Amino acid sequence: MSATYIDIRSSHAKELLDEDMPGAIWINPQNLLIINNFLKTSDKKKKYIVFCSCPHDEHSIALAEIMDREGYENVYVLEDGWDIITDNHLTTRRS
Repeated sequence: MSATYIDIRSSHAKELLDEDMPGAIWINPQNLLIINNFLKTSDKKKKYIVFCSCPHDEHSIALAEIMDREGYENVYVLEDGWDIITDNHLTTRRS
């Protein structure tokens, strides 16, 4: 089963880090409308891997908990996600 990656880094973190993971869906953690729209329109049976650049994965954990409460069946938090993604050269510079 392939996975959909969800980038839940803040807009400030995205701007500061200036890199993205190609193919990942970015959801701004401060925008509840975007979060709600994502939850309403996404397939609850798909596999999702959530990552952020927070020191303790706060945004990832929060979104994963919301998704779990909404009935999503396969949601995983990539612990230390941004570090793992960059260490494995899975990013592209935006500039």
